[in-house]
Amino acid sequence: MMEYLYETNFNLILLFIYSNFSFFNWLYKKILFLARLPASMFAQEWIIRSERIMISWFNRVNRVYQQEILVSLIVLIQICLSGIKDPISTKSSSETTRNSTFNFEPYRKIKPSHKSNICPNFLTWFIGFVEGDGSFINGKQGPSFELCQNIRDLDLLYYIRTTLGFGIVRTRPEEHRKVGAYYISDKENLERIIAIFNGNLVSNYRKSQFKNWLAAYNKKYNVSIPYIESKAEVSFSNAWLSGFIDAEGCFSGRVKLNTFKKECVLTEFSISQKDQSILVLIRALFNIVSTNLRFDPSWDGYQFHLCNKKKLLPLIAYLKTYPLKTIKSMAFKKFCVIHEMCLTKKLHKTEKGLSFIKNLCIDFNLNKEFRSKKS
Repeated sequence: MMEYLYETNFNLILLFIYSNFSFFNWLYKKILFLARLPASMFAQEWIIRSERIMISWFNRVNRVYQQEILVSLIVLIQICLSGIKDPISTKSSSETTRNSTFNFEPYRKIKPSHKSNICPNFLTWFIGFVEGDGSFINGKQGPSFELCQNIRDLDLLYYIRTTLGFGIVRTRPEEHRKVGAYYISDKENLERIIAIFNGNLVSNYRKSQFKNWLAAYNKKYNVSIPYIESKAEVSFSNAWLSGFIDAEGCFSGRVKLNTFKKECVLTEFSISQKDQSILVLIRALFNIVSTNLRFDPSWDGYQFHLCNKKKLLPLIAYLKTYPLKTIKSMAFKKFCVIHEMCLTKKLHKTEKGLSFIKNLCIDFNLNKEFRSKKS
């Protein structure tokens, strides 16, 4: 039994459990909850607890399903625990590599004194994330900076504050929901924000917004910080796109009927924006010239979408090098499992494999929450 378990390709195990679905649904939620906590505190303890639960329940299951159920449970735990990381201490192997298109020397000179080092990969990810979800605000009290997130990603805002070493995190109600916000309004820390973004923005819309915001900052504090034209680019060789996907990207998987009335598996990656030009630049990374970009009149914006499984391979490789930091990372892991099951092993061509994929697609996209894009 155990030899079979360890020889199984964990990334291709079918995750749907045949019986007692309510029990597994409860267990799955527990795993998702613990998978967001630091590995050093909870990983080993959760593995032990899971084994106890499996053993006690396993003895009461029909023997026909025992092996498959046990394998599925172990893989489910393994996939979730593979996403566990202590965000402050975990870094990718390329974190020390600096990309020449982003210049953080001005920020290095005025960073908080208690932060001995800066991580270029984090700052590049942060810029991409802010270009999707951040706001450079010109209010009655003067300029401020804000980054809002759903309350489920509140830990990420604390991570950003801890990594940068400045700013405040607060919560507030907004449109019948509660959101978290990373907020800065004082002169000293706004100057640090300027040092991070000035000359490092990618999208035309954010460049224009930031330029006006910088002019308001200069006027309020009677200074003359010049606006720097950015040379930063969308690329698979830096973390900007990872941050932008964390803000605006979406991963989905579903089974649909093709033109021949046969069921097929669709894995789709998409990004929505009002700024069409940034989506054109992202599309070019996949060597696509004139397709895969559509206009949505319901919110007056554009969406880049990609379903071709082979063209998705560079994106999957990229996000394994520059990992997502929001809860979307969990959706991405499921996305990768479905993608590999279809492209590599062709399991969707079997009746049993397609059935498993269908159930894996249930409750697939953790971030599929429609939000009107800010103009």
